[in-house]
Amino acid sequence: MSSTKVMRLRYPGTCQCGQAVAAGERAGWDSESRCVVCIACLTRETTDAPVKAPAQAEIALAGSSLEREYERRKAKREARIVARLPRTGKFLARVFPEPGSTTAFKAGAEGEKAAAQRLIRGSGDNVGFLFNRSLGVGRRDGDIDVIAVHGDGVTIFDVKHYKDAKVEVRRVGNLWSGRSSRLFVAGRDRTSFLDSLERQSAAVRTALDVDSAFDDVAIGMAICFVGAELPMFGKLKVANVPIFGSRQVARHLRAISGLLDVERRTAIHRQLAQRLPPA
Repeated sequence: MSSTKVMRLRYPGTCQCGQAVAAGERAGWDSESRCVVCIACLTRETTDAPVKAPAQAEIALAGSSLEREYERRKAKREARIVARLPRTGKFLARVFPEPGSTTAFKAGAEGEKAAAQRLIRGSGDNVGFLFNRSLGVGRRDGDIDVIAVHGDGVTIFDVKHYKDAKVEVRRVGNLWSGRSSRLFVAGRDRTSFLDSLERQSAAVRTALDVDSAFDDVAIGMAICFVGAELPMFGKLKVANVPIFGSRQVARHLRAISGLLDVERRTAIHRQLAQRLPPA
């Protein structure tokens, strides 16, 4: 692979085979897809047909962006302390607790891995998942939290963490200006979340349209709130985009029957895994 360079990683990563590679270990870095490639995969014979990533490999990818940000902040803090106190800085950086603004990324990454595991377990065998995917090979302008491939096609879930915040959909405007639905979280207008979802949907559509065999695959969008306060009764929806709590997503996906068989779902999953590498 001409775009892959073998080096000692500055930050931990996960190969697409599911093998975790710690910071300081030797591994390949594919500059085109911006993915870590473990030594075993570098030496293994490659085939033309991409293989569907196992569930455990996808769980490892969940929260990886947050993990990298945590490691980056941790290393920056240690370097700053060592610069001021060359002899004792490294020791002090490890003894004194890290600031909450740094540990929040570590906690978030662990939470996303746990949520991914629950989601895979609760959705049944008829749903395939991709976690923490870029918007295309070489792109660094955003990522997709969760892609679910099921009997009706594909659903993109944008995951939002808001602890104890009230989520509601309000009708705003009047007869003259026109009325519309707006998404509010903790009293603040967050309807702009839909803009990000539209970009993610366009990226998935582009990845599928590379092959005309996937032209008819339906793509849906949804928002999943973790830790937030949603209504006990009724279902929220804004601009035809459904809003779920973290426990509702698995039930929603498990209830989908759809017409796509296992072979078709596997082909869609493989296509998206290949065209949308880990972020």
